Amino acid sequence: MRKGMQGLALLVQEGFGRDPFAGDVFVFRGRAGTLIKGKRCFGPTFH
Repeated sequence: MRKGMQGLALLVQEGFGRDPFAGDVFVFRGRAGTLIKGKRCFGPTFH
């Protein structure tokens, strides 16, 4: 998976029409299915 947390936040905002800072949890799976990344935001930082 080539996208970092900033790229995933942009995908959430533009692709899903959601606010990446709203506290929702997003999980992304790599194309091969061997890697997952999660994103959750508490204020101005990603976790």
